[in-house]
Amino acid sequence: MRGPKGRAQRFQQVIINFKQSRNPKSLAQQVHKVWMTLPANKPVQSSGTGADNFTNYKQIKLLGRGASGTAYSVERQSDKKILVYKKLACLTQKEEEEMQKETTILSGLQHPYIVGFIEAFRHESSFYIVMEYCNGGSLQSYYKDKLKNKEFTTEEEAWKFIFQMASAIGFLHQNKILHRDMKPENILLLEDNTVKLSDFGISKQLQGDIISAGTMCGTELYLSPELTTNAQQSFPADVWGIGLIMREVLTQNTPFEAKAQYQLIQNRVNGVFQLQIDPRRYSQELIYFVNSMCRV
Repeated sequence: MRGPKGRAQRFQQVIINFKQSRNPKSLAQQVHKVWMTLPANKPVQSSGTGADNFTNYKQIKLLGRGASGTAYSVERQSDKKILVYKKLACLTQKEEEEMQKETTILSGLQHPYIVGFIEAFRHESSFYIVMEYCNGGSLQSYYKDKLKNKEFTTEEEAWKFIFQMASAIGFLHQNKILHRDMKPENILLLEDNTVKLSDFGISKQLQGDIISAGTMCGTELYLSPELTTNAQQSFPADVWGIGLIMREVLTQNTPFEAKAQYQLIQNRVNGVFQLQIDPRRYSQELIYFVNSMCRV
């Protein structure tokens, strides 16, 4: 069966099986079966070096500042390739250990829908992570631009975003990694709107038979309901994050309205969303599929 309806049914079954089994491999394996024929960009290959290669990069433009550091577009002097590096201040040993943890996770992930890792190094008092440059902005800037221009994401674009995010998350779960910070700002885009999952600063590599993590972390607005109710976060939380991101993209608004934290928690646990996806603009299959992911 082809088209959005057939794809919705196939992915709906993936989510159902995944949530019933809570087996991280089940989602990944089925996602890859469905998407093994997708045309995909080659992942950027990592140099894997830890040497101080600061002089190999020429800073071009400030891309943004965050709580943990600053991002710049840079030109690699050896081949003039445009990349991006995150400059992070290493203030304490614990902070540097966290940065090393992110680097370890990211450097092992070679996937067409995950931002490509190039290298990481320390220069003077800062730590640098060099990555693939995603010149299409983020999914947040994408839908805000649509809103500004009084445009909407098309049905075709929506399915593409879902499939590519699911493929990336499936790959993480197959490797027993929880992303734990799924939000529109962390979904970067190439110029052709290909998805690139980013920001693994609070991701968790699970060991052995462990299938959940109990640390309260993530962005408040996007925290999984299971973290609120069970003080645990497992693989369904990332799937829920995909659904929440798509609700925001399709409604062009944040998912929850809350003037106080307790109200936000209640709305999140009870699935009370600020806006519903417009059935006049999107198919029942798409709406049902997105809504199904927003249940953990």
